[in-house]
Amino acid sequence: MYGPPGTGKTILINYLITQHLEREGVILIGDGDVSFWGKAISDFRDVEPDRKILFLIEDIDCYVENNEKPLLNLLDGNHNTNNILFIATTNYPEKLDARLIDRPGRFHFVIELGLPSYDRRKVFFEKELEENNYKIDSEELLFLIKETEGFSMAHCRNIINFILIFNNSISDSIRQAKQSKKINNKNVGFIEDTPKKLKTGFTQRPY
Repeated sequence: MYGPPGTGKTILINYLITQHLEREGVILIGDGDVSFWGKAISDFRDVEPDRKILFLIEDIDCYVENNEKPLLNLLDGNHNTNNILFIATTNYPEKLDARLIDRPGRFHFVIELGLPSYDRRKVFFEKELEENNYKIDSEELLFLIKETEGFSMAHCRNIINFILIFNNSISDSIRQAKQSKKINNKNVGFIEDTPKKLKTGFTQRPY
């Protein structure tokens, strides 16, 4: 899964973890030295040969530069990877080589979690404000939805916080959220700095 920060990757991961544990599966999280991941799987398989494993690699781009070979060996099934589902996330797909993401068998799907659409933002704002008994007329809601074009769900949540926690007006909340968004994007560099061809070069595709 890939996409800008704040688009829901971690939320989705947490949901998958909950669902997998309810089915008595096991969660393994890739962290630290990649060369030990395969051994950890093999050692676990000696004890639990058939238990289904969800192996999570958050921010996989952090592990690629100096660990590509052991990572590829792991994904190619060189460490008894039967009944294992690998899920990886990244904010920076442009850092990942095609050998990692464009080869069947390593990752069967490449899924973009993009910025929320007009309709998704509308549903989000209506639900959040209604649940908190905040009265907003149709004109204010339309203004809120239009002014948040290009916002991630995290930034939309930030606006809700400004409105409900700090009791700011709709317009002031949008202004403050835009200022925060501008600072965060400058620091992260995903939206402004990523070439357009890289932002659109990945699609969800089953193999």
